[in-house]
Amino acid sequence: MDSSQLLSIISYANNDSLPGLQAHLEMAPPDRKRLISPPADLSSFKKSAVLLLLYQKNNKLYFPLIERDEKGIHGGQISLPGGKSENNEELLTTALREAREEINAEAGEIFHLAKLTSLFIPVSRFTVQPFLVFTAEEQHFIRQENEVKTIFEIELDDFLLHFTKQNDNFKTMRGMINAPCLNYRNLKIWGATSMILNEFIMLMK
Repeated sequence: MDSSQLLSIISYANNDSLPGLQAHLEMAPPDRKRLISPPADLSSFKKSAVLLLLYQKNNKLYFPLIERDEKGIHGGQISLPGGKSENNEELLTTALREAREEINAEAGEIFHLAKLTSLFIPVSRFTVQPFLVFTAEEQHFIRQENEVKTIFEIELDDFLLHFTKQNDNFKTMRGMINAPCLNYRNLKIWGATSMILNEFIMLMK
């Protein structure tokens, strides 16, 4: 991917034409399809943010994904770094702080490219705001051992070339469910993360 393609994505993502609802619906688990539109009142939902961090490595673009620790509602899932907002901070600040805490993402000079479509998570009662950012800073990731099991460095062009969409079975706190996922080299990404990444994929087309 070259700079002109990236600029085209930024322009499209910031002109109020995001394909969020369509993208989210395609990858939503069965019980989410009927709840795809947010409720009128989200005041009882906690705010959170995640970071889709594009960075350069060996003259290619990469982004990190993490496998979360087994504990908690979303334990063991593949996700973007991010977490809960604290002290009424700006949500972009939340995403950057959480990425630094979870994987030692270097803040350095960060370029905010786009705010992707937010979504809500009924099971944990969170709203999630994804941010697409870019840095030329070299990254030296270190996992936060209490929260992150594995860090995956995903080469963007390879991801776009080799991901597939399929359905698979996943273990949840309510039992096994069959849900859509993005399968990238046997890394199965489902739930909110697949919904967010699917919007990003649509922007890349």
